[in-house]
Amino acid sequence: MNTLGQRIKELRTKKGWAQDELAERMGMNRVNISNYELDKIKNVPSETLKKFADVFGVSADYLLGKTENSDKPDSEFLQRLELSEKDLLNQYTIVLDGKELTEDEARFVIAFLRTNRQLKN
Repeated sequence: MNTLGQRIKELRTKKGWAQDELAERMGMNRVNISNYELDKIKNVPSETLKKFADVFGVSADYLLGKTENSDKPDSEFLQRLELSEKDLLNQYTIVLDGKELTEDEARFVIAFLRTNRQLKN
């Protein structure tokens, strides 16, 4: 199984990029890229992992060695992430503390989250 560092180095060399070029694309310095490639950085921030995945055009799971398929998720899956309230309620059962939420409870949770997000913006 390849490590994150091995995957980053492999993808960088396939693109024909020097560490400096990848560092520029990532918005970090070359030493950081070297440390990632040598697996010296153990706790990779999720934002950094996502940025590596975006720069290389691969999935985060591929970078982490969870899959050998380097393809990003299908666009159909990504579209399904943006479901309407009706779709959420029809397609998914929400369980909390071992008990299924009623439709009213689920609508309340959705309304709460929307309000919370609006207040943050």
